[in-house]
Amino acid sequence: MSTGTDGEACGYTTVARQAVPYRLVPPGRPVRGRAGDHPGGGPGSSLEFMDYRGYQPGDDLRRIDWRGYARTDQLQVRLYREEIAPFVDIIVDLSASMAATPQKEHACRELAVAVRMWAGAAGGHGRLLQAGGGDVPEPFEMRFGGADRGCPTVPLRPRGWRVWITDALWNDDPAARVREIATGAAQLDMIQLLDPWERDPEPGGDVRLIDCETNTQCELALDEDAVARYRKRLERLQAEVRRAAAAAGGRFVSLTAGSVAEMARDLTASGLLEPGS
Repeated sequence: MSTGTDGEACGYTTVARQAVPYRLVPPGRPVRGRAGDHPGGGPGSSLEFMDYRGYQPGDDLRRIDWRGYARTDQLQVRLYREEIAPFVDIIVDLSASMAATPQKEHACRELAVAVRMWAGAAGGHGRLLQAGGGDVPEPFEMRFGGADRGCPTVPLRPRGWRVWITDALWNDDPAARVREIATGAAQLDMIQLLDPWERDPEPGGDVRLIDCETNTQCELALDEDAVARYRKRLERLQAEVRRAAAAAGGRFVSLTAGSVAEMARDLTASGLLEPGS
């Protein structure tokens, strides 16, 4: 991948061309945000009628239901649906395993850019954050290698929409990690990003595997039995993460690292993306 300003501009252009037909599917529950077009959780200033309530000093007189007052001698005001631009915190796992192969690293960078674009297309106000770190000003300059996959050091916005990009290749309790990121959110969407080899390795005889985060080495006969055991362990891990996400009211999707167009098709099939207007 090219580096520098010209390379970044080329990268954004490439992602935008493949991302533009889509947008994130908004949460099915109220979220917090700025004034915008997405239904919020309370009264606001849209044209969609929501309910009546009794008049209170200071209420806008233009919202008084004068016809109802003529019938009942009670002052009531019309409430309209709040419309917002949801806060979308996009949390990117920058641990070393997310750059285990050039293909996975490149896909992670492009996916981060694309998710922010899809959030904007859904009317959201998105920002990129590093798991265990701060803001990510330039996705194409993200540095991988950190071991901390926890909450960002920047406070996550309460009652916001959170999208978490990670490979979820953890040795500890997935439920605890998911609860940490989900706490206080209106919606959590988890996107697991795996390299094709991580998802479906092929038998290859004797190999030396090196943990890219701990540098520990392991000699392994990568035969059919070893591959079958690995696939079962991966399936169990994915099931645990999926259950943890569901318990937090979230959605979980597993992607294979590829082009933005390929990943968008998989996200659409999973229900996380939809065609844009």
